[in-house]
Amino acid sequence: ADARNMMGRTPGNVVAMRPLKDGVISDHEMTVQMLQHLFRRAVKAEFPDALIVGEVWHYAGDFLQGDEWDSVMNYPWKNAIISYVLGGNSDDFLRSIRTLIDHYPKQSLDTLMNILGTHDTARILTVLGEKYCHNKDEMAEKSAFLTEKEREIAIKRLKIAALLQFTLPGVPCIYYGDENGMEGHIDPFCRRCFNWEELNTDLISYYQKLSSIRAKYRDIFAVGAWKEVLSENDLMIFKRELDDKSLYVYVNNSENERSFKKDGKRFHELFSNQVYENGIKISAYSFGIAEESSIHF
Repeated sequence: ADARNMMGRTPGNVVAMRPLKDGVISDHEMTVQMLQHLFRRAVKAEFPDALIVGEVWHYAGDFLQGDEWDSVMNYPWKNAIISYVLGGNSDDFLRSIRTLIDHYPKQSLDTLMNILGTHDTARILTVLGEKYCHNKDEMAEKSAFLTEKEREIAIKRLKIAALLQFTLPGVPCIYYGDENGMEGHIDPFCRRCFNWEELNTDLISYYQKLSSIRAKYRDIFAVGAWKEVLSENDLMIFKRELDDKSLYVYVNNSENERSFKKDGKRFHELFSNQVYENGIKISAYSFGIAEESSIHF
């Protein structure tokens, strides 16, 4: 069957089937699950390599059994990242990560649509700036925007959030303008046009650096394993590894300098280009990605 001719939208925004080869099946005769099975069969018949990503705002393991969706929009990790960056516990954050890793198929994990914002949610910078409004009238006021100090704090938090978005299993999906620090509460304020007159070159450069790191280490981020390394006193470390290559991702969310020791190993920090031996020195309130290699004597 032709996938493009099978699926349609009813006035109520419910997916319905159009005439099939063996007759007509009306939408009221079918469950949502039946529709999803037929949709998958139709799409894969015409486009075998097509990726079917579902929109669900919670745990979606039941949809990822091989007969419906290939992957999903990753709202659970979005919420976990925001909670952690706003002062949450690293143990709680890692528990949220492990929940999906332990229950989603590997191929679904590797293609998760990792988001921090969408057109259905408030702008991530507004969320991380903790700017709250009671109604849409308040959201439309100038006071709904962050102050200079609030914006400075929110951008620091966003850099940590984006680091996690780019390094966890899955594919980072940037909602336009987030890389430029756009603000806005829920729809319609999160859907303003991109502001080409005011470019945040520092934040854009940071996103470009994250993108270049993912491109350079494409295989590790595409299919590499995720492993928890450390969660201790506001220091969190995990790694992505494939074969004999490992990248360590760390966040020190405390006012104290910390260290991570591993004898016989050299670590190249990819943002600062600094090299450490036998471990990593981690400054207060800092984060980074370090490539591991062996020290040869």
